[in-house]
Amino acid sequence: MSEIVGGKVEFNPKNDIHGPLCVGLALENTGPASGSRAVIFGDADFASNRLLQVQGNADLLVNSVNWLAGQEQMISIRPKSFDFAVVTIDKEAAMRVFLLTTVVSPLFVVLIGGAVWFWRRRV
Repeated sequence: MSEIVGGKVEFNPKNDIHGPLCVGLALENTGPASGSRAVIFGDADFASNRLLQVQGNADLLVNSVNWLAGQEQMISIRPKSFDFAVVTIDKEAAMRVFLLTTVVSPLFVVLIGGAVWFWRRRV
């Protein structure tokens, strides 16, 4: 990790993690004029439509906004919901799947078994 020496952060190439790293920082003013808060992220891709449902990014975004609004009681990790994808196929594709799974595959197994039986009888 980087070391703080004399009020400055110094890079230590032996111990520091090489990037790229996504960094987040939460700041709160606790001085006399308290009440100001800031959340800073090094990259905003986690909040994009493509990555919002990956690795709790939605929780991070919502919890950051709740903390900024001073609503700490709303900060939580929500339970994962499992959505089942609905597959819609036309009649021809359904018939191909049916034939492949109930006719072709068993017929293939029977033909391989017959070939092995014939081969063993012949030898």
